[in-house]
Amino acid sequence: MAIHFLAGIAVGGLAVYALKNKDKIKSAANEAFDKGKALANEAKSKALETVKEVKAATKSDKKTATKTSKTKSSGAKTSKTATKKPRAKKAAPSAEQNAPQA
Repeated sequence: MAIHFLAGIAVGGLAVYALKNKDKIKSAANEAFDKGKALANEAKSKALETVKEVKAATKSDKKTATKTSKTKSSGAKTSKTATKKPRAKKAAPSAEQNAPQA
């Protein structure tokens, strides 16, 4: 039962500390927010650059792939079809197993 009392004292102490130093806490929070915002903008710009590079690379890959596929494939296309094996049937229970035991 003493834990609740100690937790209350700790929370109360933090509240008093926060009220006395609210300007310091506010400025630290604003600095952290600004740093996070700058970091997010930087990450966004890097991601956009990466997307542009990937799009450019896939466009060039598609062009070369279509050129090579046209020269390679002149015959009929074959398609692979997956076939499932039929399930095994369960054996019917024998009369000995179903008989009541005395």
